[in-house]
Amino acid sequence: MKYLFSLLFPAILLSAIAYNASAQDTKRDAPPKHIALQADAGPENEAIPDTKIYTFVSQMPESAYDMKSYLQKNIQMPDSVLYHGKVGNVVVQFVVNEDGSISGAKVVKGIGAGCDEEALRLISKMPPWAPGKDNGQVVKVSLMQRIPFDNSDKIYIYVEQMPMAKGFDMYKYLAANIRYPDEAKKKNIQGRVIVQFIVMEDGSLADVKVVKGIGYGCDEEAVRVVQSMPEWAPGKQEGRTVKVNFQLPISFHL
Repeated sequence: MKYLFSLLFPAILLSAIAYNASAQDTKRDAPPKHIALQADAGPENEAIPDTKIYTFVSQMPESAYDMKSYLQKNIQMPDSVLYHGKVGNVVVQFVVNEDGSISGAKVVKGIGAGCDEEALRLISKMPPWAPGKDNGQVVKVSLMQRIPFDNSDKIYIYVEQMPMAKGFDMYKYLAANIRYPDEAKKKNIQGRVIVQFIVMEDGSLADVKVVKGIGYGCDEEAVRVVQSMPEWAPGKQEGRTVKVNFQLPISFHL
């Protein structure tokens, strides 16, 4: 028995050494768990693109249009500005990508009341820019844009001298020009449609819309007949002509 064990022991020892060496090689080949694996660069060992976002480069991005004009033309003032005089600046940060597109817009300084959301909409909808370059290479660049919200175009609800129809009787005009919709006639629809619009400084009517309707073609007809009215005498506040929000009920009776 002792003789048999002495023969077997070297073989067992050699097997153990071989297994241990194989395990060590396997551990060396496997990457450590705390190191993130990188994507294979491909057969030609192409470099992984640089995704760094710069804040300053030798050639900064430029808009292909006048930013002030773009903002003035496209801004949709929230009610907090139009009717309540909300004043302030919203600062938006965004990225100009390598192809000039805009992404990652976020408010870094806001004033609320709908202004922050409108500022984000304006920036996100901007046409492409000329991208920035660093050492001749097109790169991503982070920029900031200040967007003012002021009440220079404030729309009043009540003023000292309210706007009124000029040179015509408004109710006679409505009675003579309303076309009762056929669908409303067939279904005997009657009632009042309330139309809201803005009397501008020159007396023209803008932003005509229904705030309370009855349907069946009556809402659309109410908007049409208001839009066709002649100019009004504008409203005045402290002797100055101003924009005034106005609501007009229009009756539909068979």
